[in-house]
Amino acid sequence: MDKIVILTRFSVISSNKAGTVVASGAKNVDDYIKAILNEKRLKERFEVFENITACSIENLTCPGVDLHFVVLISDLLPIKYQERLKKRLILIQERSSANTSVIKVKSGLQNVDSEVGYTTINEAANSYIDSLMFSCKRVKFATVRLDDDDALSKNYALELSKYIKEDFVGFPISFPYGYQGIYDNGKIVDLRDMYIPNIALGLAFINCYDSSLGYLDKVKNVYMLGNHSFIYQSKPSITDSTDHYYIRTINNSNDSGVIGFHKDLPVPYCQEPSLDGFSFLDIDSSSLREKHDGWNDRYVMKKRLVYSSPLIAKMSSKNKA
Repeated sequence: MDKIVILTRFSVISSNKAGTVVASGAKNVDDYIKAILNEKRLKERFEVFENITACSIENLTCPGVDLHFVVLISDLLPIKYQERLKKRLILIQERSSANTSVIKVKSGLQNVDSEVGYTTINEAANSYIDSLMFSCKRVKFATVRLDDDDALSKNYALELSKYIKEDFVGFPISFPYGYQGIYDNGKIVDLRDMYIPNIALGLAFINCYDSSLGYLDKVKNVYMLGNHSFIYQSKPSITDSTDHYYIRTINNSNDSGVIGFHKDLPVPYCQEPSLDGFSFLDIDSSSLREKHDGWNDRYVMKKRLVYSSPLIAKMSSKNKA
């Protein structure tokens, strides 16, 4: 049976995770750890994870595919939050066909009295994948990136399964169309259309394991691709722009900082069929457009936005430099 393994990093603390260090505003290691494990931040993070990310996993529909949801955590995460996380994952298993797991990763920043054997995200993810292939003769699979405060459409896994074929082994699959909204007390408000090529959210990688040949591509999991913005430089990739397959949230605990270009994103149409993929979420429809402006107009708006948004402009200038 084909497999889909969704990987989520939950407040992982790492000595080489520069992005989180910068976002935390830390000046040293101790400040960095305090910022990530701050009680207020963890409470907010868990609320978004439980109401948004976990809900999206238990609503994925993909018959005939073995679905796995793996949450990677730091060995420094307080025990009470580790237990809370495990309880929420048990609920996912009770409410859906998804298999769930929690894997600890060593921070490498403080000594912790534990038997954690994994020192990196890739080591932990690859070990889990190896365990799934142990008794398989030949199996195709996809690994997926999902942040701990975002959601996938309930149709995401079904769409991704179309690419889990040996012809696509070695290909990253990007789903650039989605939504962005503000998380506010369990609801998604001020929902906007978004289109970002090679976005990390929902990025997948196709591979195949053979008991005689091993893995047909050396990239076992999607994180091994490195910087998602430039995957096209190392791998031929597939872009699926057929529908909106994710919701990216803006919340008080965003590790990537404030998303400044949100106000410039187009507002969706209130009766847009794509919104049905997120019917399990409480989305405030009061700010959505009541009249349809025409698909062609919206397509032009989105394309113009991609090349004019501060994020893309900043990335482009860095690349040219």
